[in-house]
Amino acid sequence: MQEMQALGVLANMFVLSPLDGGRDWVYRLIGSGICYRYKIDRSWQSMRQFLAPDNAEGLIALSNEIAETGVPRFFNLLPREIHLDWLTLETMSLPVLNDDRSQVWLIGGTFFSDEHGPDA
Repeated sequence: MQEMQALGVLANMFVLSPLDGGRDWVYRLIGSGICYRYKIDRSWQSMRQFLAPDNAEGLIALSNEIAETGVPRFFNLLPREIHLDWLTLETMSLPVLNDDRSQVWLIGGTFFSDEHGPDA
């Protein structure tokens, strides 16, 4: 854990836990980097609470697939907002068992590649 903190990756980590048997997923932050970047904290909110309906359905299905198959997924994302068209997000979802081994949770991270940002 200290090594991860030294690398600065914990700031961008999160945990997703299933809600209602995978009908939704709850987002919890480990670090504050995502909040700092977007100026909003989505901790303890479900995907349906903060994503557009089509996006929520797709990410819920994908999260369930990752949990069921045990296969991690890695993504490159481009924001839809025109003022963020310079930003590339790299994100991942890694399946893990929770503390009592009764559910599969997803540990994820969102990492920003903004070396070509608006001030570059």
